[in-house]
Amino acid sequence: MLLRITTITAVRATPRALLTAATLLVAGAACSDDDPVGPGGEVAAENIQVQGGTDAGPLAIVTFSVRNADSARALYVDSTGAQRATAFVPVSDGQARVVVPGLAPATSYDIQGEARNGSDSAATEPASVTTEALPADLQNVSIETTTGTFSSDYILTEVVTGGNTLYAVAFDSTGQLVWYRRFADNAQIGDLQQQPNGHFSIYLGGSTGWQPVPGQYDEFTVDGTVTHTWTAPAPYYTDGHDLRLVVNDTTVEAGYLFGYDQHPLDMTAHGGGAAEPTAVHQIFRLSPSGDATLLFNAIDHWTPDDWVSPPLTNAGDIDHPNSLDFDSDGNIVVSWRNLGAITKHDGTTGALLWQFGGTKSDITLSGDPLGGFGGQHFARALPDGHILLFDNGTNHDPKESRAAEYAIDESNNTATFVWDYQRPSILYSEFMGSTKRLANGNTLIGYSLTGVITEVASTGSVVAEGTLTVNGNPTLFYRAIPIVALDRYERP
Repeated sequence: MLLRITTITAVRATPRALLTAATLLVAGAACSDDDPVGPGGEVAAENIQVQGGTDAGPLAIVTFSVRNADSARALYVDSTGAQRATAFVPVSDGQARVVVPGLAPATSYDIQGEARNGSDSAATEPASVTTEALPADLQNVSIETTTGTFSSDYILTEVVTGGNTLYAVAFDSTGQLVWYRRFADNAQIGDLQQQPNGHFSIYLGGSTGWQPVPGQYDEFTVDGTVTHTWTAPAPYYTDGHDLRLVVNDTTVEAGYLFGYDQHPLDMTAHGGGAAEPTAVHQIFRLSPSGDATLLFNAIDHWTPDDWVSPPLTNAGDIDHPNSLDFDSDGNIVVSWRNLGAITKHDGTTGALLWQFGGTKSDITLSGDPLGGFGGQHFARALPDGHILLFDNGTNHDPKESRAAEYAIDESNNTATFVWDYQRPSILYSEFMGSTKRLANGNTLIGYSLTGVITEVASTGSVVAEGTLTVNGNPTLFYRAIPIVALDRYERP
């Protein structure tokens, strides 16, 4: 999306620049006030230019020349008149490049670039810019709230509009769309998340977990630039349920995802044939260069007899992993929908440490008023070692979906029910769904097939609720993920 630049004033930098009343004053810096100015004179910032992103918006990419600076940011006034600043970014070769995401569509802004070195700073003159309108097929996409305001700054999810265009989208706490990235000719929703380096990753492909079709994860920045592609190694297919990156500072050290291959298995008990081509999954660790390590292969541990989820006609896989996470001890936690199980694996070797739920459970559950989970998605390890998941509720009577939390005692092989949220008016999402614990102790729940997103307090009181809609009609989503920033990663 391009920006209309209505005015760029001739630029002159001044030391310790104080922005005029027509622009703004924003406090805070990334560098220590005790740092000296580098050799070569005063800090300077000039020659500001502004453009849009690559199939992304509403945002501005601000570039400007700097001297004697080690970091830079953009300053602007938002559509409400509030003074804003981006995070600081490092500068290179005398040039600064700063992305300003989350701007309002079809709105004018005054934007400045600021260069800084320790306590010394300088700002460009303002560039007056006007953002483009949203694409036509996003102008009627929103989270229509019925209760309260969401605690998270942003909610990240996906929508498909126009028949075959996939969009990654973010909404603010009131449900208004504030950012998108377009993926044309990709009409299937799948994993979308913000990775620890601040980038986003999205699955692009036709697989729902078993089809012998190509697929990949694109890692991309907030301005839409694709920086890396992640796939399972040949001859395996890439599963679209979860990609997790391990990052040291901003350097990606490894990626973890599911692959799968097909085996002729007896699936007559699950709507298939006696030698039905059936997918079985693996856990892979990938290096950024593409080297792959097979950590775990489900064919070594389970058979179709371990399927406990309700049978589906022409079932495509025996296991169906749908989430992968890292526990605080560095080991891996995986949700397997068809097995009705959560497993923990050694983070280095992939060895199976324990199974919670399913036919081969090592863990004894107590205290759950609904007797356990079924068809579950998005199991996440909490900092205290508890497991929080979206219980789709395929085994409940009546069927109902909920968020559920369990404490795992690995020494005694027990799980204790800790908390759940059972909605007074039952919702049932047979597939997909998400839960996420927020920093304030609330939980964000995505009832995917219904389009409903609910934030609840630990007491069970509803803080906010809304429905993802396209042209006023509820629409499904894979997950609804809270994030606290578009231009950088901060774990909520």
